[in-house]
Amino acid sequence: MYKFSYSMNRTHSKVIKIFFTSLNYRFQSMNQSGKPSEPLSKSRLKLIYSLQYKKNRALEQLYVVEGEKIVREYMEAAGNRICTIRFLVSTAGWADRNREDLKKIGTQLFSVDYRDIERISGLKTPQEVMAVVEMNRPVYSPEILKGKVTLSLESIRDPGNLGTIIRTADWFGLDNILCSPDSVDLFNPKVIQSAMGSTLRVRVFYHSLKMVLKDAGSLNIPVYGTFTRGTPLYRLSFPDEMVVLFGNESAGIEAGLLPLITESIMIPAYPEGKKRAESLNVASAVAVIMSELRRQKRGPDYSK
Repeated sequence: MYKFSYSMNRTHSKVIKIFFTSLNYRFQSMNQSGKPSEPLSKSRLKLIYSLQYKKNRALEQLYVVEGEKIVREYMEAAGNRICTIRFLVSTAGWADRNREDLKKIGTQLFSVDYRDIERISGLKTPQEVMAVVEMNRPVYSPEILKGKVTLSLESIRDPGNLGTIIRTADWFGLDNILCSPDSVDLFNPKVIQSAMGSTLRVRVFYHSLKMVLKDAGSLNIPVYGTFTRGTPLYRLSFPDEMVVLFGNESAGIEAGLLPLITESIMIPAYPEGKKRAESLNVASAVAVIMSELRRQKRGPDYSK
């Protein structure tokens, strides 16, 4: 009798476990607007993982954003129609904590186990949420050069550098960055992570820099090229309308662009004449130059 009762209890416990597992699964396959959603299929998991590669991003016209802080920025942008989130993937816990915000954007949500996120994440330490976002590539026009400081980047290959430059441009109030077509892809996961949401505010164009610099010349917009030798940055007074050109991390600015440069500028090392590092990292150089440009426009009291 004891053994029979024990067996029944085990069976009863198993039935309850199956029931609640099924119930939890059905709740997990609901989006936050209350509409039923299909389970996150293996094909969708493979799709997310495949977007780590440029050819697949180009084919699907989608890219992945990971991490709570960045995803929340994208959710806010989606609510303001700045971007379009195709769908979200998160743990059930994250979905529960953000239910109200999710209702505002009405994007389909798939709640999965954290182990599934680990399988498809491009991060060393995955977080609880990721978004699959539709690409939006702006089209270049010479008009974007007018009345602004514009960054031009030649053959930037390191995704961390490009992401950091985008974030720096955002900090200093720049609207546009122009990249040569052979530069690293804007939607590379490392670029997106390094930019920390700044891709929502800074437009990144891919276009022939030779054509861009010729357009600047036609519009009488000066082009400042950055070199290890040239006029020291702090001796110049910069205009409100200009293009600043930065070269490849190792090779610098290609010879074919040199005739199109109005002024060669440099960031002086300190103290002068003492052996130092050969050059600055390109992202660091962007930050130094943009800081000086903004200082000149805001005056010596940079706190205003």
